[in-house]
Amino acid sequence: MTHRMLLAVATTAAGLLAVAAPAQAQYPGKPVRVVVTTVPGPLDTFARVITDKMSAALKQPFVVENKPGAGGNIGADMVAKSAPDGYTLLFALDTTFTVNPSIYKAMPFDVAKDFAVISVPVTYGQMLAVNASSRRSRWLNWCNSPNRSRSTTPPAATARPAIFHTRTFSPPPAST
Repeated sequence: MTHRMLLAVATTAAGLLAVAAPAQAQYPGKPVRVVVTTVPGPLDTFARVITDKMSAALKQPFVVENKPGAGGNIGADMVAKSAPDGYTLLFALDTTFTVNPSIYKAMPFDVAKDFAVISVPVTYGQMLAVNASSRRSRWLNWCNSPNRSRSTTPPAATARPAIFHTRTFSPPPAST
């Protein structure tokens, strides 16, 4: 196990214990359900690795259950409506809380009120890529250019800066 993974497990376990301490002297006293908002893949793998270590450290099973759909809203809604006893946890992409409120007319839960973040055990970035020898390498030249005059900041980024952390670019001009 890497140092970073060990730190993630320790941080998550400490967060769980801090949240549950007032409610119970010995947490967890029964199996913990962990809802993952994606199909099996990278996030599911992270969740299983971390919960396996948490199970060993806390001497209780952490049972992973995949509930994908609607950009994570289905699984998140299940957790939001679960008993507030600390025995149902959410393992989700941040986009469920940062992007979904901007793209769905109505959210089935209140992002700010229905959840308390106890840990961020995994972070990983996303990227847009193209084959470097592609005819579309003009994208690479344009993206790396210091003068990207065609870039725009979406209006929502100004209105809700906590939601957007990226810039949206219009396509590069066609090569002549």
